[in-house]
Amino acid sequence: MEFSNIRLRSLLHFDPESHKFLPTSTIKYLRVPEDKEYPLDLTKNYETFVHRNNDYPGEFDMVQYYFEHVDKLAFIRQDFDIFCSRKVLLTLTTAKPRTSFTKDLSMEAFRFKGCIFLRILQENVEASARDSYSFKARQYLFSDEPGKLPDTNAPVDQRDQMYGMFSARIGKFRLLYSCEVVGVTNTEKLGDLTDPEELEKCSLTTVRVVKSYVKWRTSFRCPSWVLQTYFCGGNQLAVAKFEDNGCVSERIEVESVEDLLESHVRSNQTSFKQLNRFLEQIWQKLDEVDNPNVSLKLTLSGNEFVFDEAFKTDFLDFANQF
Repeated sequence: MEFSNIRLRSLLHFDPESHKFLPTSTIKYLRVPEDKEYPLDLTKNYETFVHRNNDYPGEFDMVQYYFEHVDKLAFIRQDFDIFCSRKVLLTLTTAKPRTSFTKDLSMEAFRFKGCIFLRILQENVEASARDSYSFKARQYLFSDEPGKLPDTNAPVDQRDQMYGMFSARIGKFRLLYSCEVVGVTNTEKLGDLTDPEELEKCSLTTVRVVKSYVKWRTSFRCPSWVLQTYFCGGNQLAVAKFEDNGCVSERIEVESVEDLLESHVRSNQTSFKQLNRFLEQIWQKLDEVDNPNVSLKLTLSGNEFVFDEAFKTDFLDFANQF
């Protein structure tokens, strides 16, 4: 089983003040710091850091904006079977058999004009200082132009992010999903990224942070990080290892996603089969239901679905905007 044909369809910038999306024509470029620049202080200017505090766009907000602004809308609607987010895909792909420590996860789905909309129902998450590290690492590693020094004194607003709409295929399903985008590894400055031809040139990447003593390549984190990067078409993964004081003293590790995928090829095939199985179950359950006013609640318990009864929902207002 393969997860293939990954394609970046559009880039959107979310403005936290207006709570609106805008097409973005630019992107950040990966720049690995030189030895003389270490250590990198991930706590630098933390007093100005703005946490999300659950103030960020919902999974369907991006899909809605995409539909409202792409060309040939009728064709696009017919071109996909399932709309979701990368988090949904990762959750279903990496779900493990139930244990005494497993927490059940609630999800919701509805079907409209032959397409299934799927999202996770989650509780609010309290912010912590540690949450800021990965966003500060992004500031150190990504700049406005290839090779240009970033401004690491600028305030970091966790809400102020870029998102991409991606398409892909697994089994019979054609997917459209949203995903946070960090930057690219391109060494030449790209043109206007609202131009589909320029968008195709993006070599995407991301950065993760981990405590310095963790051997992340053999830890439980690695498969998840690799899949997250792969789902957004990334070709490289950068990892920053921080010490107890929040400083990164070791050189940033940059790995090929293709090589990391190859080292986990068997487990990935199993994971993609599981993802396809979950999508098949949801598809069959909603096979005779095509009504955005009727939603299906499902609980992911370990690596099995428990389906609840369909119930009335507020998705009708959302769907009518398409």
